[in-house]
Amino acid sequence: MKNTSARQHEVDRAVIIGAYSVIASAIARELAPRGWQFLLAGRDPEKLQVLAEDLRVRGAGEANFETLDVLEESSVDAFFDRLAERNVHCKLVIVAAGVMVSNDDCSRDVHRFRQMVETNFSGNAHCALRSADLLLKGNGGEIMVISSVSGDRGRPRNFFYGSTKAGLNAFLEGLTLSLAGTRVNVMNLKPGPVGARVRAGISRDLISTSPELVARIAVSALGKGRHRVYAPAWWRYAMGLVRLLPGSLLAKLGI
Repeated sequence: MKNTSARQHEVDRAVIIGAYSVIASAIARELAPRGWQFLLAGRDPEKLQVLAEDLRVRGAGEANFETLDVLEESSVDAFFDRLAERNVHCKLVIVAAGVMVSNDDCSRDVHRFRQMVETNFSGNAHCALRSADLLLKGNGGEIMVISSVSGDRGRPRNFFYGSTKAGLNAFLEGLTLSLAGTRVNVMNLKPGPVGARVRAGISRDLISTSPELVARIAVSALGKGRHRVYAPAWWRYAMGLVRLLPGSLLAKLGI
């Protein structure tokens, strides 16, 4: 006789934190026609409802939502405690909360920089840690955290923002190593400048890409045990070169 509870756990279900961010929502739309079920989380219930309805139209097996604020530790803990109490099993958790504030604005207002640190780094790190605990107690799965190529090296153009992503990258590397030998994989998704994210004084140019392309790259990497995924892939080599450049040249180029 087949174990029906085990079969229920095999449903393609994703929990998405920061669900209406441009990249996370594009990934959800890429998965929806495949019948995935979604639990969407974020601060704005109206935006979550709009996205949930869109995903259902696109073929999602289920799309529900709950409010969550990554800046509030109690909000994150309560969210994951509810998932554990309801015995919610999922194959994928996407952690995608993020803000981008320009160097000038961070220099003028330290509160805005602190808020960016608490969102991009500590808030996402907290969510990733609780996600790992959730998946370890279940049947395993994958945690996809959306970072950025900006965290690969401090550069004049956006070092405040890049520092928050660098901290997140270091955390994810350590979390990945701590989960070695388990059934939980951590994927650090590193997109370059993407459509609507290209703002905060950072101009859009030929190196920007679409959230839809990033979503396709991210989805194609699922289930392959990959820990770092650049989107597009050429960013791996571009940032490798940037890391080799002397600081004096970076300062002159201002990139």
